[in-house]
Amino acid sequence: MNTLKRKPYPPALRRGAMLFTREYTLKVFRQLEGWDPEFGQMFQRYVYGGLYDRNVIDQKTRELCAVAACTVVNALPQLETHIKAAIRAGATKKEVIEVIMQMTVYCGFPYFLQAARLFDRVMAEWDPKKEKGAKRRRG
Repeated sequence: MNTLKRKPYPPALRRGAMLFTREYTLKVFRQLEGWDPEFGQMFQRYVYGGLYDRNVIDQKTRELCAVAACTVVNALPQLETHIKAAIRAGATKKEVIEVIMQMTVYCGFPYFLQAARLFDRVMAEWDPKKEKGAKRRRG
């Protein structure tokens, strides 16, 4: 496993580990650092340690917003990540699929169908209880 040359920004690593797992977060940080170390640090501070770590809205709401946004722009790899993060943050499966269905108004049926089918696949293949250190967290 490649290691990061720079120490991760602690708030970014903490929030990323809560939402996406520590392993996934470090993988993202390594990839960004490989492209450009300065950009990788900016990303950690702005996204994971900045926007994702604010307390204005709760984490569940933030992740449901991410599910909606990823559905509308048909960003399926990111949608998979945020479906899981929403559930880790306390959203129910019913809430997540409802957000995806609500996006039909904004993106149409083709993107909705792709997102809903991805949701079905994720729910069939992923068991959050089997994740290392798994806990459903709120906030």
